[in-house]
Amino acid sequence: MTRLWCSAAGVIGASTRPMGRPSTVWSRPSMPTAAIPCPTLGSHTIVVEPIRTRSSCTVKPAVAQPSGSSPTTTVVNWCRSRSMAGVSHADRWWSEPSCWLGSAAMAAPVTFDELFSLEPAGDDTFRAISAEYPWGQVYGGQVAAQGLLAAGLTTEFVYEPHSLHAYFVRIGNQGEPIEFEVDRVRDGSSFVTRRVLARQSHGVILNLSASFQRVEDEPEAQRVKIPDVAAPGTIEMDSWIEPMIERSGAAAAPPDARAWIRITEPYPDTPLMHAVAHTYTSDDLPTEAVEYAHPIESPDYDTPDVVRPFFGASLDHAVWFHNLRSATDWTLHDFRSSGVRRGRGHATGELWSPDGTHVATVTQEVLLRVAR
Repeated sequence: MTRLWCSAAGVIGASTRPMGRPSTVWSRPSMPTAAIPCPTLGSHTIVVEPIRTRSSCTVKPAVAQPSGSSPTTTVVNWCRSRSMAGVSHADRWWSEPSCWLGSAAMAAPVTFDELFSLEPAGDDTFRAISAEYPWGQVYGGQVAAQGLLAAGLTTEFVYEPHSLHAYFVRIGNQGEPIEFEVDRVRDGSSFVTRRVLARQSHGVILNLSASFQRVEDEPEAQRVKIPDVAAPGTIEMDSWIEPMIERSGAAAAPPDARAWIRITEPYPDTPLMHAVAHTYTSDDLPTEAVEYAHPIESPDYDTPDVVRPFFGASLDHAVWFHNLRSATDWTLHDFRSSGVRRGRGHATGELWSPDGTHVATVTQEVLLRVAR
């Protein structure tokens, strides 16, 4: 399978609508291309369009982080991002973060890389596929993370994600592609706002808002501390999607739900992809915390043929990113619930790096009905 990576100049098969305010003047200067042999593809070569710099007039790339608004059809293979010695960050900032697969390659993903390969499908519209999960439905953290990535692909690289708020509207079908429609709500000087609708054939399954901030040089302080827990890797714990995610126990007891979690596969080292990866894992423990708060005690789910006393689903989910770290490093997820009422429970938690850095805050409302 040939895996294609977009350049800062644009992506495959996108439209010609420029980004930004209506007054923005957009142009695409003629540029030479170069064929770069890729060792992972044998004798194949890939045509690469060099990344453009902004001119003195009001000229933007088709997308400063490529999205469905670019007209270019040239791409960069993953190998290019591995062999850019001597190229400045400013010149290659988006040679890595997003991988694109053609429709013919659409298949059940086996890697994190494939799961977050968004295919352009029209004006600010992207298509993705789902992993297969033990419970037979799309995992909420996946569709929220894919929605965040879709939103990020329509923003300039100087803006980093700082929060998202998502409503899980319908159950997703894991055997069907998911289409993400991005609405550019506002492009401000300090903040950028995006709204994303994720659709399948039966309707909208996700309604997400995401905000991105231009990095500011301001004083910083952290007033909370990581809890005292077992070190990562010392307590074995099963994972619900191996080998993509690895989990390790944190010696927590109800009502706290805690675990160390990490992505086992490498991904591009960018703030957007760190936020995407943490969003993906952030939907793991909130339901467990709400179950602990429920007056009906949860059974031992490791027991064979256990009867589950609840029907559960994530209703809405919010993440605030404070100090992003790579999700390939162990991250402590620490959640607790304030209680349940009318079939709904609320969970709040923090994500921590092993050195005590507060990576993110997560809150979620969970539907938890007694099985009848």
